[in-house]
Amino acid sequence: MDIQDIHEKFDSLDIDGDGYIDREEFIQHYERRGQDIDILMSRFDEVDIDGDGRISREEFLTAARAPL
Repeated sequence: MDIQDIHEKFDSLDIDGDGYIDREEFIQHYERRGQDIDILMSRFDEVDIDGDGRISREEFLTAARAPL
């Protein structure tokens, strides 16, 4: 996934366009794909580095570039 793809993915998750992905947006997106809610919450917390309850573009980019 290149940097442009990562930005596009972030934009698709940021439903209200405020520059952040909140828990509701994150869960809404992935739950429709059959993901387990507990796993989603855990992943959200991992990506939300500063713990403010939302994922910034920078946090998203950091997580997307991290090795699995």
